[in-house]
Amino acid sequence: MAKDPAFLFYPGDWLGGTQSFTRAHKGAYMDLLMAQHSEGHMSEVEIHHILGNDDFKEMWPKLKKKFIQDSNGLFFNEKLENEILKRKKFTESRKKNLSHMDNHMNARMENGIYNSNNLTNSHEVYNSEEFEIFWNLYDKKVGDKIKLEKKWHSLKPGERTAAMLHIPKYKLSQPDKKYRKNPQTYLNNKSWNDEIIENGTHIQTANTDHSNAKQGTSKARIEAARNF
Repeated sequence: MAKDPAFLFYPGDWLGGTQSFTRAHKGAYMDLLMAQHSEGHMSEVEIHHILGNDDFKEMWPKLKKKFIQDSNGLFFNEKLENEILKRKKFTESRKKNLSHMDNHMNARMENGIYNSNNLTNSHEVYNSEEFEIFWNLYDKKVGDKIKLEKKWHSLKPGERTAAMLHIPKYKLSQPDKKYRKNPQTYLNNKSWNDEIIENGTHIQTANTDHSNAKQGTSKARIEAARNF
């Protein structure tokens, strides 16, 4: 499995934790954090190699205060270590939820719930249970539910299936529901056709409403933990 390329970074913690650093110290510190994220705990020889001889002599005595040693004497930043572990647990839980939903959807399709043979005048037989699955799966219960249900059943069977399969991935890209599109917007725009792309260290859908994308990016930038 490829190494997770991301972890949460908190600008407020960074500014507070490095306010006594020169720009050179900040750059060297960031190099060490990136090395830890990429390679794990580091020996002092490895740190010497990363910083270079001159910077090691000048900067390591101060930067060393930002690191602790493990039982093998290797150095690591405890805050970064915790963020990596939190990210790993979050990613694993999301993968489990997504796998469970995919299995659930596949089982329902095998049982004929989304079978194109169950059509009347080019539409599936009206199925309130199916809309309730969508309503609960999307998990942003705003808007006129009656109108939303009518809209849902006006979609073609393939569109409803595509939406069901897209929603878990969309939720993964927008885990905070307040930055997700409202259900009405999602259905009207046929947002299941939006590609989910990676944007730096943040994942978002390609055609997310501008206001939501802006809010989501701002939120990611100002979240706080404490000790970088």
